[in-house]
Amino acid sequence: MLTRFSAKAFANGLFALIAIAILLSFASDRRDGALNAIRDFWVDVYMESLKDEAKAALALERKTGDPTPLIHLLESPSWEKLRLGDRAYSIKRTMLTRLCINLQQQGDYERLIKWSGVWLSMNDRNLDARAFWFDGIRHVPEREKEGFEGLIANYHDFPQNLYLQRFLAAAYLDRGDTDAAANIARSMVRQVLSDWQIFWTTSDSDFFSESRSARIALSRGGDAEVTLHFDLPANTTTVRIDLPRNSHLRIHNLQSEIGEVRREVTFNEVRLSQMRRERETLVAFGWEDPYFVLPIESIGQTNSDAEIAVTLRLQISVVILGHELGVTELFDQT
Repeated sequence: MLTRFSAKAFANGLFALIAIAILLSFASDRRDGALNAIRDFWVDVYMESLKDEAKAALALERKTGDPTPLIHLLESPSWEKLRLGDRAYSIKRTMLTRLCINLQQQGDYERLIKWSGVWLSMNDRNLDARAFWFDGIRHVPEREKEGFEGLIANYHDFPQNLYLQRFLAAAYLDRGDTDAAANIARSMVRQVLSDWQIFWTTSDSDFFSESRSARIALSRGGDAEVTLHFDLPANTTTVRIDLPRNSHLRIHNLQSEIGEVRREVTFNEVRLSQMRRERETLVAFGWEDPYFVLPIESIGQTNSDAEIAVTLRLQISVVILGHELGVTELFDQT
């Protein structure tokens, strides 16, 4: 039987053991927390290094048109091992998309098949990868039928995919089937007609914002011309015209009309993002957010306290893999 002293000693010992266990648990939690923090830090550092590499390669490809920087990076061990589900996979997918666009535009179908195949090996459900792969094998003589039928089948199931639209329309044009190509082009033109947006800056606010923007649609003009009509605050200083996302368009003969003043806008005086100048035209070539910015003198000044009415007059063609269709040709049918 325990004496009073023994019982007290036992209780004190038990409490000491509990305290030690709690301290050890706390120390373990702190250690695990510290290890997790260190791990997260190095993962973030690694991700930033991958992002920087990808940005540099994408910028160089965009500037030079040479796909080599993207290919060298994707072939490096750190990028080659990335798979669907990895944190950096979305960055790899962006590079693969841009690489496939470049190879397809250059007609380098051998490498297009290779890299779209790499993409498919990681995610065979990706529609963009399928579109590039089927378009690639369509240009191999003994596999032309397989590629053409693959585009038809996938377009039938997923008619909203932009690459399937473009590649199948081009395939029909290559076969001389302009009616079938026009049917696909009409669905593409619907987006071209309606998904435009303008942003503006004012003398009070010199940055673009959703609060100073508006959705607009193309209207039919005279002959081969289309127009964009919108109103702007009287103190507007700059206007930005956002084209539909991922669009492939060529813009000719841009004119601005502010009140009674109408003038030709030269393409050298506009600022571009994700577009390029090409033979006295502006070209959008499939990037996520293409737009152009008109300088101050293109907007003009007004003493009105109300709004100013602005009309932009343009000629626009939808570019489908080397083929061009004027928007006005399909305007009425759409």
